[in-house]
Amino acid sequence: MQPTKEQLIAHATEKLGRISVEAVPERYRLEARMNQQLLEIAIAALTGEYIQVFEKKD
Repeated sequence: MQPTKEQLIAHATEKLGRISVEAVPERYRLEARMNQQLLEIAIAALTGEYIQVFEKKD
């Protein structure tokens, strides 16, 4: 059985809430940040909402 869109959003949101980049050892922070960004992209794709991952810096 395939999960529904709502179930996928709920699961990704829950996982995103558990990731704390500052709480992991330095050597794993890049991986934690990448996981965070992947979940943000997945949620944006599932909900149709745009999340700006990269900000333009002047």
